[in-house]
Amino acid sequence: MTATLSVHGSSSGWQATASFDSAAAAEAFAASFPKSAGLKIHGANATSRAILRGDAVNGGVNETGVRRYQSLIAHAQQLGITIEWHDHATTRIILIPQDEFETAVFGSERIQVT
Repeated sequence: MTATLSVHGSSSGWQATASFDSAAAAEAFAASFPKSAGLKIHGANATSRAILRGDAVNGGVNETGVRRYQSLIAHAQQLGITIEWHDHATTRIILIPQDEFETAVFGSERIQVT
């Protein structure tokens, strides 16, 4: 499957998008992921996102949002899909390593949810 998953985020949330030439191609892409990855179709785009802000109920960490990210990335890597992590601190297109993105978005304690 030829696709690039672009991942953007900040400490308040993340969003991943894969764009295609048609809605059918986006649907086929999304069908190759489990529901836990949270992919939705918007025209010719497949997207997944989560707000990470915590509250008193969840102890300050949206564990569902972290698990959705982990599921999406793990399955994309298994499928050999190219993943681009974008620097959250700039509006320019600057790609950064996965570990740098995850530390900036999740912090060291957030990504440990399994």
